[in-house]
Amino acid sequence: MIFKTQNVRASKYTQAKATSFLGNHLKYLQYRDRAHQESRADRLFFNAQQEELNWRPVAKEVMQEERAGDIYFHRMVFSPADDEPVPDWQAWTRALMSDLEKRLGKSLTWYAVHHQNTAHPHMHVIMRGTGIDRETGRAVPVTLNPQDFKFLRDKGREHSEYENQRFLEQTIRDLHEQDSMLQELELIPGERGPQKHELWWYRLSRQFSTKVKIELNHSRNE
Repeated sequence: MIFKTQNVRASKYTQAKATSFLGNHLKYLQYRDRAHQESRADRLFFNAQQEELNWRPVAKEVMQEERAGDIYFHRMVFSPADDEPVPDWQAWTRALMSDLEKRLGKSLTWYAVHHQNTAHPHMHVIMRGTGIDRETGRAVPVTLNPQDFKFLRDKGREHSEYENQRFLEQTIRDLHEQDSMLQELELIPGERGPQKHELWWYRLSRQFSTKVKIELNHSRNE
């Protein structure tokens, strides 16, 4: 998964400028030209509990008066790789953000919207720079470091259909190899009788046995 992030800080922007910047960004996310398969409802925001939210209440919630630390908000993009298919984007994003909350030990305020208008579908996430410490209940800064970025990339793959995709691709490769062996069988001189097919099955069983041994050795070494 490709993960990108930027933040808007109080040390660089006034509250008014940050609010204006966020509003423009949210409107862009909601109203940017849609792909043919996208509807207006697809461009509404959602969070951990709510769906179909317009940009205005999102902006109001993110830019609350109370702020801990220097960051007003984080802008993030989650873009799964081609071999990390995501069947349910909302469930996938909620799982990612829940994992991040557990890792940081903070309750987070975040909103997301899905875009399918590029070659690589992706999720935009806006997260407040202030969270609630789950132990003390106090407002605390929310910052992210490179280890958090790697954590999110790993979790993005984990919550995708990556393993199923890999299994499917391997199965297709195995079937292709078997088809190749059938073609080789037809090239073997001699009668088209049982002996010829016995030779093919012998080759196939050896190939399968080798593959199983490799996988078993790999599992033992982990």
